[in-house]
Amino acid sequence: MLRYATVMSMIVLAVLPGTAPASDVLMSGSFTMDWVAGTPGADLLGILGHENHWSIFLQGVQFVCDDMPCFMPPGSTTKVQNLLATSFTFQFTGPDATILNDAVGQHFTQGGLYPHGAYFQVDKGVCDPFQRFIFYIFPNDTSDGVYMQIDGYEPIGTFPDDMNGCPTIGPFALQAVQVVLFDRRGMNEGNIAALNGGPISLQIPIAVEERSWAAIKAIYR
Repeated sequence: MLRYATVMSMIVLAVLPGTAPASDVLMSGSFTMDWVAGTPGADLLGILGHENHWSIFLQGVQFVCDDMPCFMPPGSTTKVQNLLATSFTFQFTGPDATILNDAVGQHFTQGGLYPHGAYFQVDKGVCDPFQRFIFYIFPNDTSDGVYMQIDGYEPIGTFPDDMNGCPTIGPFALQAVQVVLFDRRGMNEGNIAALNGGPISLQIPIAVEERSWAAIKAIYR
């Protein structure tokens, strides 16, 4: 199991959540892989130490709030907010773009957070002393492809509750702790990750009308 590393990345999201209509959102970031576990493909090993970039254009974005069970205390639950999309386009850029797009990016077909196929998820923080967030993207066949995970955590209150008690995904700057590619192609059974190799930036530029917190709060009153 991967452990959390030191703070290394930033995510910025600007979209009005909750009752907002479907919108288009661009998420993007960069990474420098520096950690290997198991036996990923030789092509992915070739990207070690190089700074590469990714972007995903999410179309028809919606939000779904759900309940998730906690292990501690047993029997408790927490609210999670899921960012969904009806379609998307994904692309790697950088010195290893050809390898990454051919082996990984062009095969992505779905978000990976069951049961909604979410691309981004944040929890309320009831199960832990912080609020976790995670981004997954998968190929159609997760047992014979490469999938990507980005995750981290923030202090309680970073994602304030909406009127239904669900964490709000709004214009935030977050610190991710790892970016991981899980390689399950053919006989491969390994991971390559960005853990301690320098800064990783993940940005979600404004792709819809930016709203102030005052405007958001007014909607929920």
